[in-house]
Amino acid sequence: VNMTVMLTSPFVTSLNATDQLAYLVAKTEAGLVIGSVFITGDSQTSLALFGDDSTTQDEVDGAVANETISFQLVNGTDLYDVIM
Repeated sequence: VNMTVMLTSPFVTSLNATDQLAYLVAKTEAGLVIGSVFITGDSQTSLALFGDDSTTQDEVDGAVANETISFQLVNGTDLYDVIM
């Protein structure tokens, strides 16, 4: 199952991203990237998170049911854990 996470303007601003190409990334417990979005200024945005495709039975290619998702901010050469 896929999911969309709304990132409100106050949340985006609170990230204090200084790099012009800063982005937020979502990862599974196994470290698989399941979504990312550029963080620009103070504008509201959304982040699509991809679930595992059941038709690819031998390969996990997204988040599985009840899996914990973690978020990180990539700000230039700096990497920060983001607690939602």
